[in-house]
Amino acid sequence: MSFGARMSYWVVFLTPALQEKAPFRARKRLRMVGACDGVPLNMALQLKASRHYLLFSRALCRSLGAELGGTLEIQFTLVDHT
Repeated sequence: MSFGARMSYWVVFLTPALQEKAPFRARKRLRMVGACDGVPLNMALQLKASRHYLLFSRALCRSLGAELGGTLEIQFTLVDHT
C-alpha cells in the first residue's frame, strides 16, 4: 500500500553522559515524558548500534525552531524503566 507521502524524521542523540546513566540494560526502548523549549514530549528513547536517540518529526523540529546540527535542551523523566 502506498500513500505517496514521504516520512522524514530528525534523529536527536543523547550525550555520552546520559547514555551511561540511562538503564538501557533492562530494555532497548524506554518511554519518557518531558519537554523541549516548553513543547511537551511523550516518546520513546531508542537504541541502535550502542547509540541512544529520539526521533523528532519535521513538524516538531519546526515548532522548536530546531536546525540541523544544532543542540537542544530536553528535560525528561523515564516512565517505564522498572
